[in-house]
Amino acid sequence: MSNVLNAPKDKLLVYNLKEGWESLCKFLDKPVPDQQFPYANIGGKLFNELMQKMVKEAFVTISLLIGFGVFGLYKFFRLKSYTRSKHLLVNFGA
Repeated sequence: MSNVLNAPKDKLLVYNLKEGWESLCKFLDKPVPDQQFPYANIGGKLFNELMQKMVKEAFVTISLLIGFGVFGLYKFFRLKSYTRSKHLLVNFGA
C-alpha cells in the first residue's frame, strides 16, 4: 500500500469497473475498443452453472440409489416372508 501512496499521479490509476473502457484506455493511451466492456464475471458465472449442474446430477444419482435400495429391501423381505409362509405350510401339512 505504501507503493501506491508514493506513486506519481501520472503512473497511478484509481479505477472503478463501472467506468468502462474510456478512463482505462485514456490512462493507457490506447484507443477505445468497439466491443462492450465485460462487466460480467464470466469465470464466476461458469463456476456457478457447473456447481448447479453437479448438484442436480448428485440429487438424481442419490435418488436412484435410494430407490433401488428400497426396492431391494422390499423384494428381500417379501421373498423372506414368502419362504417363511411356504415353510409353515409344509410343516402344518405334515
